Amino acid sequence: MRKRLITIFLPFLLVSCHFQNPQQILSEAELLMPESPDSALTLLREIDFPMELSEKNLAEYGRLQGLSHYLTGKSLAEDSLVLYSLQYYRTHQDSSKFVKTCDLAEEYYTWKKDYKKVLSVLDEGLLWSNGMNNNELISHFYFSKAYLFFTKLKDYTQALYNFEQSLLFEKAAVSYYLDALCRNRLGKDSIDYYMEKSVEFALLKQDTLLACHCLRNYAQVLSDKGKLNEAVKQIQRSYELLDYYRNFSMNNIVMSEVQLKSGNIDSAQHYLNLAIENRYTRSFGISKEKDIALENMMVLLQNVIDYSRNRTLNYGDVGRFNDSIIVDIREQYKLLEGKKEANQNLEKQNLKLTIVKQQTQIWLILVVLVLVLSSGFIYLYIRKKRQRIIEAEDRIETMTRLLDDASQTSSNNNSDSYFFKKILLQQLGVIRLVATTPTSQNQELLKQMARITNEEIPVDSLLSWEDLYPVIDSIYEGFYSNMLRLYNDLLIEKEIQLCCLLCAGFSTKEICVVTQQSIPTIYQRKTTIRKKLKMGEKEEIIPFIRQQFEADL
Repeated sequence: MRKRLITIFLPFLLVSCHFQNPQQILSEAELLMPESPDSALTLLREIDFPMELSEKNLAEYGRLQGLSHYLTGKSLAEDSLVLYSLQYYRTHQDSSKFVKTCDLAEEYYTWKKDYKKVLSVLDEGLLWSNGMNNNELISHFYFSKAYLFFTKLKDYTQALYNFEQSLLFEKAAVSYYLDALCRNRLGKDSIDYYMEKSVEFALLKQDTLLACHCLRNYAQVLSDKGKLNEAVKQIQRSYELLDYYRNFSMNNIVMSEVQLKSGNIDSAQHYLNLAIENRYTRSFGISKEKDIALENMMVLLQNVIDYSRNRTLNYGDVGRFNDSIIVDIREQYKLLEGKKEANQNLEKQNLKLTIVKQQTQIWLILVVLVLVLSSGFIYLYIRKKRQRIIEAEDRIETMTRLLDDASQTSSNNNSDSYFFKKILLQQLGVIRLVATTPTSQNQELLKQMARITNEEIPVDSLLSWEDLYPVIDSIYEGFYSNMLRLYNDLLIEKEIQLCCLLCAGFSTKEICVVTQQSIPTIYQRKTTIRKKLKMGEKEEIIPFIRQQFEADL
């Protein structure tokens, strides 16, 4: 039986195992995020219907999806779900995740160019960070506000204020560096201190590249102020820190500019040639992509050098370069459009495959369910039919035993009981058939017995209790009459008949056959009789009744 059930439910279990728990997917994506955000994003896409997740899981999904887009450099313009995550963590007072999600909401509004909302999110993040007494987070949110004012809003006064606030809570090289650039834009004279501090803290963090970057921009500022020798010294300092920086084009452009301002035309050309030669070498690696700003600076600087040397200007080179930029932009746009169309087609195909897959799974589940239900119905039907066959065989066996008892000779000690059974069977039409054709292969006998045991013939139509009661009285000393005298108002007709059959020595199975009642029904009637007669639960009914007869005399 157990093996049969396992076989029936195995396909259903296999289908169920295909669906992974969303909570498990989110947990695995969280673990993958720092080292492999691409893999984390792929894992998140296994959740087919995110909007059907619970509130908590949906908030986690929105946060993790936005974070994976941010870490992989993708746009967050379509990640509006991070706003739901932000509201969820705000409502549930989850400070840690709330402040992390503030950064994602900032990115979302920045891509939307809604800078008022960006400031609102940063102010709220700052408020929560103050409540957490977390100086690192406070500094972070002040820096984010300052960077927004510096790069997008061009409000250098507000940028400087927020950079200063950020430095109060945490000293950082980038904060000192951008603070210096703000001061330079505002015409302040204290930029040297902040530039030196940016280099100092970069070196404390062993970030040599950042230190060189600060020195190069420091040199540019000094060059703009006419402090040419100081500018060269800062470039030389960057070379001392990192010899690789000699090949960086922007360094050579600054050196070319300084030499040009100093009147050294040949040296200016030399450094410009180095910049052109190494134009794909950048401070943080090597790239094959054109840096448009860098290319423009090199073309412009070449024209200035040519004018200084020959008093000639060649606008053609600048025009041709800018035309090439426009052509490149158009080609890139066409390429992006092609990729976008290909991605859309791929998404449509994936959607169709997902729908087909889900439909297949639903049909498989339905088929398995139908098989399970059908198997269950078939099993119950076979079991019930088998049970009926067993019961029918048992009833026929009981009827056969009754027939054997009725055929006993009168010399038997239980001749009275056998005599009553013979009379009862005669009423049922069994003894008469035996008398007519007394053979063991009597087909009519077998048919009559089968019809009675299968309840095809109601025994009430065959048995005449009006004729049987006098027989009971004559054989068993007026048992029926005494029953009427004592219990006529207490017991119903069926209960009196049951007592008569028990008195005649019928077993429970035999009573079931001749009355066409189930065994539980017979036991229930016996229990009812005992309760009405106030007998014990295990006390025999007939001996008790006989005692009552004797006591009443």
